[in-house]
Amino acid sequence: GRIRLLRTTDITSGEIDWSTVPFCTDEPPDVDKYLLHEGDIVISRAGSVGVSYLITRVKPSVFASYLIRFRPGPAVEGRYLAYFLKSRDYWQQIADNTSGIAIPNVNASKISDIRLPLAPLALQR
Repeated sequence: GRIRLLRTTDITSGEIDWSTVPFCTDEPPDVDKYLLHEGDIVISRAGSVGVSYLITRVKPSVFASYLIRFRPGPAVEGRYLAYFLKSRDYWQQIADNTSGIAIPNVNASKISDIRLPLAPLALQR
């Protein structure tokens, strides 16, 4: 394969070692809609729930099913959002929305309900 498959275990250390990220064995026909881009943020939705990573140096890759991709819009600076995703407020909201005993998990809907204190764009930068 030529496309890598980014997994939850690849982001838990806070860095991505692209040399250990496996290649996809089969490339989906609609691969373009799953490709990761610089500035995307991936969030783990199972296991290490809430762990996130801001994609900076991207290799051709897609994200595994236990990751949620968030692509910040023009009102949110990616680095600002990444900083928030390390905050106590974020982690409290994750704890309040996590379900499951054996494998803790959270879904995209619950992630989208997280309250982000939005500073003016100039301040975010």
